[in-house]
Amino acid sequence: MACSKYELGYDQSRFETEVSESFHCIICFLVLKEPVMCKNQHYYCSLCIKKHLENSSFCPTCLEPLTVDTLKPAPRIVMDYLSELNIRCEFQPRGCLEIVKLKNLKRHVESCGFSPVQCSNEGCNALVNLRDKIYHQSEKCEFRKSKCHDCSLLKQEMELRVQMLAGQVKIKEEMKNEVKQEMKELGVQILTRQDQKEMKGKFLPNKMKWKVGSYPKFTSANRLEYHVFGNSLNIQQNLHCTIWYITKPPC
Repeated sequence: MACSKYELGYDQSRFETEVSESFHCIICFLVLKEPVMCKNQHYYCSLCIKKHLENSSFCPTCLEPLTVDTLKPAPRIVMDYLSELNIRCEFQPRGCLEIVKLKNLKRHVESCGFSPVQCSNEGCNALVNLRDKIYHQSEKCEFRKSKCHDCSLLKQEMELRVQMLAGQVKIKEEMKNEVKQEMKELGVQILTRQDQKEMKGKFLPNKMKWKVGSYPKFTSANRLEYHVFGNSLNIQQNLHCTIWYITKPPC
């Protein structure tokens, strides 16, 4: 259609009620938009007939001579009828559900929250609804500007955390070494899990040499002792591990 490159009339589907064909443009076949007429009262959309007259000097219906200067506004009764029609917003496909009088349509469209606008962030060409522009620019846009923290403060905080962790590791190692030294002084032998499996349930011979000359004393509340004096097997559970040692039974 020759008039497809400029703004046409209103699509019938946007109206709540069926609009008579008498109020349709003869050029674009849509509901009249800003209607004008020739001297024989043939109605056209203003832009449609002006576009037609760029290549012709006759009315497309009656073929009477016609120019832009000889065009006349449509009668008041036609304008009043059209202005009272209920029409849906042109941004309905974007989510707007408003239905307004045709005479108020222009004012509504100018402030409609669903009108498409381009994101203002540099590098972003996204088209978003007007009402979502601020949220998009500050929260969703890949090109949004984020508030930068002071890098020197972040560095100091990270160094402090590393020092604290290092200190905790050092304290644990020192405690571990102290426990080992204390057990060494008491003459206690710590066996591996494999050693424990091999010794568990075995009957110790009566003539076996004792590895500790005197009975060690343990007073910590965390220790749980089992004494089997018949065969001189003493099982010591301490600090979440099992300590096996052999000691001379008390008289």
